[in-house]
Amino acid sequence: MKKLSNHTLALKIIKICLILILSITICDLISGTKTTVDPNWRTFGIMDANQVGLRVSNFGTFAHPVNTPAFEWPRNSQVQYGMRFGLVLGGRVFSDRGAEVKIVTHALDMDEGNADNTKWWEPLAGYSVDYRDPSVDKQKGFIALNTLSKTWGENFPKNEFNEKSWPGQFHTGKFTADLEFYYKMSDQYNDKNIEGNLSLYNPDTTNFNNRGLGLEVTGRGYEFVARVAEDMIFLIYEITNVGTRALPELVSGLYGEPQIGGRNDANPDQWVVNDDNDFVYFWDEQSGEFNNQMQPIGYMGFSFLETPGKANDGLDNDGDNLVDESQSNQIDDDNDWQATDVEAEADPRDFDKRSDDTGVDGLADTDDAGEGNGARDEGEPDFEKNDLDEVDQLGLTGWTIRTVNQNFREDRNEMWQALIPGTANTSTTSGNLAFLISVGYFPLAAAETQKFALLTFFSDSLPQINERAKIAQAIYHFNFNFQKAPDLPIVSAEAGDNSVKLSWDNRAEKSFDPILGNDFEGYAIYRSTDGKNWGTPINNARGKLIYSTPIAKFDSLNQNQGFHAIDVDGVRFYLGNNSGLRHSYIDQNLMNGVTYYYAVTAYDFGSEEQGIAPLECSKTLGNPNVVMVTPRSRLASTLDEIIAVPNPYIASSVFDQSASSTGSGLGGGRRIIFMHLPENCTIRIFTVTGEQVRQLDHTGPGGDAIWDLQNQTGLEVASGTYIYHIDAQFGKKIGRLAIIK
Repeated sequence: MKKLSNHTLALKIIKICLILILSITICDLISGTKTTVDPNWRTFGIMDANQVGLRVSNFGTFAHPVNTPAFEWPRNSQVQYGMRFGLVLGGRVFSDRGAEVKIVTHALDMDEGNADNTKWWEPLAGYSVDYRDPSVDKQKGFIALNTLSKTWGENFPKNEFNEKSWPGQFHTGKFTADLEFYYKMSDQYNDKNIEGNLSLYNPDTTNFNNRGLGLEVTGRGYEFVARVAEDMIFLIYEITNVGTRALPELVSGLYGEPQIGGRNDANPDQWVVNDDNDFVYFWDEQSGEFNNQMQPIGYMGFSFLETPGKANDGLDNDGDNLVDESQSNQIDDDNDWQATDVEAEADPRDFDKRSDDTGVDGLADTDDAGEGNGARDEGEPDFEKNDLDEVDQLGLTGWTIRTVNQNFREDRNEMWQALIPGTANTSTTSGNLAFLISVGYFPLAAAETQKFALLTFFSDSLPQINERAKIAQAIYHFNFNFQKAPDLPIVSAEAGDNSVKLSWDNRAEKSFDPILGNDFEGYAIYRSTDGKNWGTPINNARGKLIYSTPIAKFDSLNQNQGFHAIDVDGVRFYLGNNSGLRHSYIDQNLMNGVTYYYAVTAYDFGSEEQGIAPLECSKTLGNPNVVMVTPRSRLASTLDEIIAVPNPYIASSVFDQSASSTGSGLGGGRRIIFMHLPENCTIRIFTVTGEQVRQLDHTGPGGDAIWDLQNQTGLEVASGTYIYHIDAQFGKKIGRLAIIK
């Protein structure tokens, strides 16, 4: 046998290794294996800044058949107007062998625990809070919200100080609305065609593990507290082709199951499609009246504010006398970019009547690149991505309305048939309805992005539903540049003995309103024991909440005081009495051991000349201007000072702050508080027969210890009489407790 040289042997070994590596790679590409999906990155968040309450997920759905709020309107009414809604995207493509492949992606079965459900969108990690963080409260959801910086993921942009910034739609670090959410999701794990078979299409020639259509979607949602938009929520999806292949025929749609009047309303729902304005609305036979809870049974509408378009078909798809306008051709197709204030004043289409020559940051008077140079620059108003008129939008091209049917929702083939442009399946006139409204076909080149913007809105009268659709379109058309509430103050609270001290910063006083400039006026202080009812309600003639009564108000020293001249539904806002601004407040005569919620709001003056009433920022749990605090007693100097409160305990008392009684899910629980305790002591609670129920060990610095009315094993104790023994270094005290449920 011929002996090989060391050099020849080494070459053969290297050749064999290369062949093995290549074989493994080819097998991996052919099989289309993919990394394991981790469903723990799926999360949700709550939109509740205005009159619409909505649970949204970071995988393309909103509302929910079980969890709430699900289009709750008015907010805190417990009336849910929806079951399951979600974004649907489909496409017709061809495999490398020329086979036609049709793919549909959505997440409408709502099975959030199913990691192997390959027809779902999946969230991209790093845009919400890391689910492995033990401090995360998963029950509340941690989708990224602009008001909670702790929910901002590690993939958010960083500023010059390496701090995470909000990825604003128009400018990084800038908020658009009073409350916003943000996430990214991908269809890369959808490896099935519409027949449910393995897809033969690979969107990314550099990574055959990625499947679907090669789509990545950025989801955004906006809520505004301004009266003109308080019954609306804006949902914006930015659809990007992250694959390497062009997508010639895509279609996007909205699926939904409305429940007009609430889930307990047995009346059949009805609908109307408004072709001219691209919206559909639903009602039932009692809409415009009141339900048993004296809440209006409303009208619920869905509108396409912006749809994808075609910029190369030679057609005027949106009827605006522009053909193939584009947001990426470096041309001001509609000639609405104005270099000076004078030109803007003369342009009836210009909303703020100010020059668009603001520079790449889109903000005036910042001396950034391009500002005042007389030329159009990317990032400026009314140009390219910031000019909504420069999309040759296709508009609403298909709709299907039928009774709720699981096959329609989950059968990919049925969903595809309903998405096809020109579909008008509207034979169902009323009942328990489901709908799919869509737009297509539109192309998407590699790395190209198109937007799909939706509006959900409510009203308690038919004329209003049409009017609000038009108002929302105008708001969106002008890039949300309309009246804004002042920024949220950042509030801290310090518990005292029967008192709470609140402190807040002055950032709200520097707020800028796009319409009225700096019109900050003052602060209002609200107190609540459930986190949702803030003082005495001030309603209109139909019983709708317009304002709440604060416990204190501090307004600027100027000519503005008393009631504002402009009313909202017959109710005028009280500006204050020229008390002067303050940044702290002590609330006294409180009950120790009771959990209180405080909101410090900032409000503006509005404009009498323009007929604009004052606007106040939101009072939403979790926001930095809302705090939760429990006053506590001081330490005792003698055992005679110790008391138990309440005694007797009655379930309906203010000390019953369980989630079921407050309805907020954030209650302090049922409790008896031992007050004015010494710094170190032991409390033992017994039945009248001498059986020990619970032991509490108290250490300073406060003088309170809370018994949650549970025994040592965590079970609630029964009604009856109990004995407590308190042992301290300088003596003992014995007393009785009565519990009445």
